[in-house]
Amino acid sequence: INIEKAGLDAYIAAIDALASNGLIDPERVGISGYSFTGLTVANSISREPERFSAAVVANSDPLTMTGYYSYVDSPLHGLTESAIIGAAPIDDGLQVWFDKSPSMSTSSITAPVLVSAIDPFHLLSLWDFYAALRYQGKAVELQYIRTGKHNLAKPLHKVAHQEMIVDWFDFWLNGHEDGDPSKVDQYLSWREMKQLRR
Repeated sequence: INIEKAGLDAYIAAIDALASNGLIDPERVGISGYSFTGLTVANSISREPERFSAAVVANSDPLTMTGYYSYVDSPLHGLTESAIIGAAPIDDGLQVWFDKSPSMSTSSITAPVLVSAIDPFHLLSLWDFYAALRYQGKAVELQYIRTGKHNLAKPLHKVAHQEMIVDWFDFWLNGHEDGDPSKVDQYLSWREMKQLRR
């Protein structure tokens, strides 16, 4: 996998084609990825930040250190360096990670990012990415479903996950807020994020 290009060329080509046909506003593009495509979304918003206005990275590992080490003694052990990054994040391999990992390039991200962890394992693999954005004061929200599974099965989990995504994009791309009284705190937090970005 060429991680520098993973997903990026296809996303940019799609945006340009849709915009040239008048089907989208290229200044209001949202992008969402789940599992492996969460990595391609994280890669894209860090390498071409000006092309995306909001993003969701869900149940993924955007090549974080915690994600990497969570694979130890599992069937995924060694997959990252052999198939994706090309090196372990040790000694000289650290520089390779700094150059290639989206989780090491969070300073370039400008899009508000919803980080959605649907199970405990992915909370671990997403934590570095979320925490780095939060530490820098960027617009980032964490959704965590403690009892979920990688492939969502419970209807309430599916509704919670999908409703949060719709709310996130509708707020950041359209300026809309759901009038549900149970979401007052959610929108208060997001409005504060928006004020800090100005």
